[in-house]
Amino acid sequence: MGECEEALMNEPTWREIELERGALRILESGAGNELVVLLHAVGQSPDSFRPQLAAAPRRFRVLAPELRGHAPKASGRSARPEQAHVRELAGEVAELVRALGYDRAHFVGVSMGGVVAQLVAEAHPSLVGSLTLANTWAHYEPEIADGSKEYISRRDMKNLFAPDAPGELVEQAAVIEGSKDPELFLASWISMFEPDLRAAADELTCPLLLIASEHDPVTPARYMEAIAARAPGA
Repeated sequence: MGECEEALMNEPTWREIELERGALRILESGAGNELVVLLHAVGQSPDSFRPQLAAAPRRFRVLAPELRGHAPKASGRSARPEQAHVRELAGEVAELVRALGYDRAHFVGVSMGGVVAQLVAEAHPSLVGSLTLANTWAHYEPEIADGSKEYISRRDMKNLFAPDAPGELVEQAAVIEGSKDPELFLASWISMFEPDLRAAADELTCPLLLIASEHDPVTPARYMEAIAARAPGA
């Protein structure tokens, strides 16, 4: 059986990993020797990575953690607001990788998840085998970040997707984001604009793939271009 055929048979499954702050849910597939960690955007969930998890070759172990504070409010899996800060999330992601018995992983981060991935690389460089950063930033422009909550709230969810994105995909994202605890969502939202990782980008010597879109109004391509200009591994 070819690798592509084998990958199509992957069915992501949920499990819980006990960490210092309590159990952390992960959605995973595969059982390989190399670990890939997928980090979701603010207000989203590991379910946003289901297509990638299902298609991952089995020679990799691929997982997406439900970042602390991002469980649906109705689930009862609560957290304190400070635990939803991006620096706390990065520390817990590093703890997760080690708890699973790995000393290195490949990290993929989208938007806020990209900030978390960069923070992992800054604090735990030996843990990072490679980085893939999509639609994220090392430093968000202050005039936008200061008013970002209002800025984004004026947009409807469909403007965070391509114009031809399937309606069900947009609706799913809206439902997931609407299920979050507002206080915890806000804690993550505010914190993701705080780190200035420009100097840390100078030290990104690991293989680095940057993904941006000219049609993204929230995280314009210039943010990724700024990382590319500094990072030796880009």
